[in-house]
Amino acid sequence: MTISKYSLICLICFCFGNISLAQTVVINEFMADNDSLTQIVDEAGQYDDWIELHNTTNQAIDLSGYNISDNGNNLDKWTIPNGITIGANGYLIIWADDDASQGVLHATFKLGKDGETIYLTTPSQSHVDSIEYGAQDSNISMARIPNGTGPFIQQAPTFGYNNDGTMSISTPANDAAFKLYPNPITSQSFLEWNEADQLGSLHLNIYDTQGKLINSFEVNQNGNSTKIDLPLENLSSGAYFLHLSTEIYHANRTLIIK
Repeated sequence: MTISKYSLICLICFCFGNISLAQTVVINEFMADNDSLTQIVDEAGQYDDWIELHNTTNQAIDLSGYNISDNGNNLDKWTIPNGITIGANGYLIIWADDDASQGVLHATFKLGKDGETIYLTTPSQSHVDSIEYGAQDSNISMARIPNGTGPFIQQAPTFGYNNDGTMSISTPANDAAFKLYPNPITSQSFLEWNEADQLGSLHLNIYDTQGKLINSFEVNQNGNSTKIDLPLENLSSGAYFLHLSTEIYHANRTLIIK
């Protein structure tokens, strides 16, 4: 059997196209046993399981019609709605809570904490990425290290964030270092940063519940305590996530705007 030059070119393009697709969007992190210790909540204030997708390219990608499933015999168990894109080098959070009434990014299945497989496929159900995992520990995620490319390892969650910069779950030391108030808020909120002379500079990222970066800034030390008026005037009502990091401490905070 002979293959024409045209057919051979098409076959090569098809193969390289699939390889390219598999490298552009990946399942980057997930948590199958989330509770209040992580302070990671959805729009309804619930501690649901979640899946983080990551765009490894420098261009936005339209995910309309892509599928996410935990069943290899039912790959289109949940389909990403039309109009959902993931920004260049960005992150997208899918809530695996089997409650589509809570928002467009709430899948119609939950993750099994005893282990299963997560599948990401194209609208035609071609394979993009998948991860088979075993029993999970509470409040610990599985994340690709290095970010976007490496194997999955267990670590403290880096929700909507680069996995290489691990953010710790709530600990007494972190809770003592950072105080957020009032929360929920109606107009203004403050972050009190104690023992600033020991912590060095503070880097703060604000994300929405889809993992999109809303704002990022750095504050330098100023004596033993620094009180920051958070820049929230342009944010609408809902839940947001604060990622705080210094040379010593890493912490997550959930902020609710009424």
